[in-house]
This record gives sequence, C-alpha cells and structure tokens, in this order.
Amino acid sequence: MVINGSVDYLSGFGHGLQKRLTMRENIYLMGLLRGLCKERIEELFEEIVDFSGLRKFLDSKVYQLSTGMLNRLNFSIIIHCLINKNSEILLIDEAFSSGVDLKFKEKFVLKMEELIASGSSVVFVSHNLRLIDRYCKRVIWLEDGRVIMDGNSEEVIAKYKGSNNDGR
Repeated sequence: MVINGSVDYLSGFGHGLQKRLTMRENIYLMGLLRGLCKERIEELFEEIVDFSGLRKFLDSKVYQLSTGMLNRLNFSIIIHCLINKNSEILLIDEAFSSGVDLKFKEKFVLKMEELIASGSSVVFVSHNLRLIDRYCKRVIWLEDGRVIMDGNSEEVIAKYKGSNNDGR
C-alpha cells in the first residue's frame, strides 16, 4: 500500500490519557504524542482548556474525572492537535459517538466540520446513516471485510436500508 501524504487517526476519545497525571500534564503529553512541539502546545493550551470547559479541574488527576469529562478533555486535545497539524489524510472512526453532553457535542460537531472542511482527504467510518449522508459524497458499504457497494451516499444508503440491516 502506498500512501501519499501525512495521515492522522481519530477514533473514540477514551484512549491515551494517563490516569495518574493531571489534566494539565495530559494536555502536554498528548500534544507531544500527536506531533506538536512544546511551544505550539503552550500557544494552544488556553484554547484547549477553554474548549473542554474543564478549567477548574486543570490540576486534578485524570482518574478523578467522569467518563464524559475524560471524553471532553481527550477530544479537546486531539481536535486542536489535528487542526494545527493540517494532515493531508484523516481517518475518522466512530468519533461522533463519544459520550458527552449535548452542549459540548454541538461544539464538537462544529470543530469536526471545520476539520473536515480543511481540505484533508477524509475517510469516515460509522454506522450512523444520518452522519454518513450529511458528511459523505461517496460511500463504501463493507460487510465481513467485503465491499458490498461503492457509490454516491444516497444510492448506497438507500440500498443498505433496503437490505436486512437495521438501517440506523
């Protein structure tokens, strides 16, 4: 397989945070692991914290945060890293299904749309047909590792709904 361009992967948001570190320490660690230099993380730090809405927990150990708070923190770090890296190819795997409150999910969707519109080639993996229809022009329907259909989103979604699948 030949890949022309830089690739980043975005999936559910429960991955990567170190439970014994503080929120502050995790922002630096995750930023470095995602390819940003310390100086760039420092420039983005306040924006990441503000976006997460978790400022009062900045020096709390991550294991003290709820699952929803962990998802908010992780998403805030990852999305700001991705937007600032300008990846040419972005793989998004069920990222829209993270467990966060409705208000944060609205912010999250706007940031995701900003990322998708940034000019990267996006491969979006999901079972959510509304999101696929909203964000995808071309859809590849896979089943048991085999391509069932490849075409425009409207045609593939209609065929999928007409099959024995649940048609979410």
